[in-house]
Amino acid sequence: GTPQVGKPFNLTIYNPTHPGESYFLFMGISGTTPGIPVGDGRFIPVTYDDVVGLIFFYGSLLGFENNNGVLDSNGRATATWNVLPYQILSQIPFYASCIIVNATKKLPEAVTSICQPPVTIHIQP
Repeated sequence: GTPQVGKPFNLTIYNPTHPGESYFLFMGISGTTPGIPVGDGRFIPVTYDDVVGLIFFYGSLLGFENNNGVLDSNGRATATWNVLPYQILSQIPFYASCIIVNATKKLPEAVTSICQPPVTIHIQP
């Protein structure tokens, strides 16, 4: 659906080749390039900014549920953003992507998949 100010918005993460692996959602406001380096020449297509850090570390304070977790047996998960009731959010484009991580490996090999292409989210008033 279309995200709206003050209402929940679901983001589906789906990778059927990696069921049971961990996922991490990244969302920012500074675009998709250059992206966040993984360490082996790959990039998460979201430019790191303060919003990325806030959502990653304090997502629940900003209305996020399940912005990280484990994919189910079908390789699916749903992250929910309970969009805060601030109209100014409708004037800011958000950019989202995710990574799938195999916790038994070390970085950067642990990043088994990067969600492509990034998603641009426009919140409606």
